[in-house]
This record gives sequence, structure tokens and C-alpha cells, in this order.
Amino acid sequence: MQMTDSFKRIGSANVTTVKALVDRLTESSWAQDTIDAFGSSPHDRADVILLVHDDAFRHDKPTKQPALEVFSQAIRPILALVADHFDASPEGRALVEQFGAGYFVRARLVRVRGGGSFVATPDGSLSEIGSHRIHVPVVSHDDVRFRVGDQTLVIPEGEIYEINNLLPRDIANDGDEACVHLILDYVLDREPTG
Repeated sequence: MQMTDSFKRIGSANVTTVKALVDRLTESSWAQDTIDAFGSSPHDRADVILLVHDDAFRHDKPTKQPALEVFSQAIRPILALVADHFDASPEGRALVEQFGAGYFVRARLVRVRGGGSFVATPDGSLSEIGSHRIHVPVVSHDDVRFRVGDQTLVIPEGEIYEINNLLPRDIANDGDEACVHLILDYVLDREPTG
């Protein structure tokens, strides 16, 4: 990953279908996987639905999780927009020419409850360091602030951003309703991992 800025806008997508599927999720669906944050409040956590994930954070041959069956058709247009960014944009083409074709190595839905926050340290595994971290708010509102490094944004639903996952970051949800991001890790085959 060769990003030096905190955020980089890639484009926007219609997330209506993904949002409708998220709205149908039960609390037991969200309780399957949890990421603990670095806060002391019980709200300082994120609930996760893994779509593509390996506990060992492999950099190739990602494992499709059962929830992907539910979301695969709905997220396909988003995946295509991200892949197209690397395949068709001048900057993306230069990376592909240098490092080879790309693929998604991780995908997950992350929910931060209303009144909650989630603080993440810079990623440390070789696979994470070598990935392009993409965030797409699926459910959001004006009270959700996303900070990466020293920059903070309010990102509307459907906006696609690459973030610098080598910097400290957090999501603060000061509203009453939960926010949900689709988070993707995109890998270029031969791009250095560190």
C-alpha cells in the first residue's frame, strides 16, 4: 500500500440494496463476531459480520464466509467500482502495471452503535500493511465522524474512500442510530507488504 494521505475518495455507489439487507439483520447475526476497541465504555466496540476473512490474515486465497452468500449480489457493484478504480484510473493502472492484477482479500460489515466509538491502531500484519483499505458507509448520518491520522470527515452513505490503515483511526458515532461500514481490503498481487 503506497498511500500517503489519510483519505482518498474513489467514487460513490448506490448502497440501497446492501442497506436493506443490513436492516434485516438480527442482533444474533451481529453477535457472531466482535472487535474490541481501546475504550472503557461498553459502547466502545464494533460488531462485525465477516464476509471474506481468515484468522491468519493470509494475503492470498481468501476464505469466503457464510454471510457472503447473503450479501454477494448486493456488494458486487461496489466491488466492481473499486476494482475499476485500480484497473481504469491513471494512478490505478500505473499500480497494476507495476504490481499486477488485484483482488479482494478481506470484506466485512462493521457496526458502531449509537453513542459509541471504535478506535483502531495502525494495522500491523503484513497482509494488512500490503492492502488498500476501502470504507463504504452503508448506514450513516451527520453525527458519525471518521478520523484517520489528523484528518476527520463525515462520509455520506455510498461514498467510497480508501483510507491509510497505517495511521491511527477511529469512528465516533454521536447519534442515536448505529452506523455500518462495508470495509474491503484490496491487494495488488506483487505490491510490497512493508
